[in-house]
Amino acid sequence: LRPLFRWSQEAAEQLADARFALARAQSVALSDKALSVAQTEQAERELLPSLLNGVNESEAAASLQSAADRALRGEALLVESALSVPTLESGGIRRLSLDWRGTGSEGAVIRAIATLERTRPLIWVERLTLRATEVGVSTSQQTPEPRLSIEVRLTGFWAPPALPSPQPAKVTH
Repeated sequence: LRPLFRWSQEAAEQLADARFALARAQSVALSDKALSVAQTEQAERELLPSLLNGVNESEAAASLQSAADRALRGEALLVESALSVPTLESGGIRRLSLDWRGTGSEGAVIRAIATLERTRPLIWVERLTLRATEVGVSTSQQTPEPRLSIEVRLTGFWAPPALPSPQPAKVTH
């Protein structure tokens, strides 16, 4: 009887969790009905500059890679690899990610991260790993300068373009 009792308790807990999630989703859906078309369009206009550009997912991924390259290479970081990560979809927004690995001076890494934080479209530093690899010499002052190996997962957000709403068919008599 104990396994059956544990199974029924787990099933009851799962049902309670599902009911809670359903109630939360229903309250969100009801609150969204109160939004006017103008409010929705205003929110979309405010969000648009933060999204990756592109008419399809491939162009959006290229936009992410280009923005990341500008920020990271612009600070003299050396690229070792850049790999795309499978896309995650949440509602109408898709989350595109890129695993980037390279090396650079400590100052260059700090400037690159600061540049990424200010970039539009929005690029989120999801994961960051730094390791000291060697001590190089600063060319400007001939002083020892630590070199870092950097591994970072960069994430951008993209929404597929909305399809034009079909025009109602004209009725002719």
